[in-house]
Amino acid sequence: MRVVKVLSVIFGLVALLLVGAWISGVRVVVIQPIGAIPDGITMLVTGLPGINLIDSPDAICQRQQGGVSLLCRGVTAVALG
Repeated sequence: MRVVKVLSVIFGLVALLLVGAWISGVRVVVIQPIGAIPDGITMLVTGLPGINLIDSPDAICQRQQGGVSLLCRGVTAVALG
């Protein structure tokens, strides 16, 4: 029973953090490894309209252009950075 209480508290805190991040405008941007960024990167950003709570240049290209190209991925990654 104690494990259930601990897990429910952890779940509640994570949910609270996600709701707080959504309200405050903090977003997580994940950039996959490409030639210019061989290890990839994860960024916390604020003030960028039109991106999801967790997003990536590939997902943004897919939504805006209906597909992913190397050019779109690079331009979007630079714009987010």
